[in-house]
Amino acid sequence: MVMEQKINVTSAELSQIWEAYMDASITSTVLSYFIEKVEDEDIKPVLHDAQSLAISHMQTLSIIFEQENKPIPFGFTDEDVNIEAPRLYSDNYFLQYMLQVGKFGLLFFSRAITMSTREDINSFFSEGLRQFNDLHRKATVVGLRKGLYIKPPTIPTR
Repeated sequence: MVMEQKINVTSAELSQIWEAYMDASITSTVLSYFIEKVEDEDIKPVLHDAQSLAISHMQTLSIIFEQENKPIPFGFTDEDVNIEAPRLYSDNYFLQYMLQVGKFGLLFFSRAITMSTREDINSFFSEGLRQFNDLHRKATVVGLRKGLYIKPPTIPTR
């Protein structure tokens, strides 16, 4: 009988899942305010999708921390945002924020993949990369449709 040996989480993996948890917690918290204030019916679903993604990531990462007998980071919570505060940002800003969240997620998760050797952690970041690509694409499509997405300049040819 072959006994399965538990593969410990590496320091690189631990740092990446810790950062991913903290990023998801602040994103979820900020988005609770944005969702409360958004008026544009095309932008609202992008915010909801992003918040669902952040919450899902926090749940998955919490399980990994528990399985590893590591403390779950103390992230941002509802106590860190006042959703009753006056509106501070426009719907356009909310969409631009989503584009940045998508870009940041793509960069962070692609880097985390390269530092993840354990299968479950590598799979989490690989799937997250796909999810952030979807989020960025949704925000881009909405921005293009509304004329809010700022395209890079073109290079004229003869």
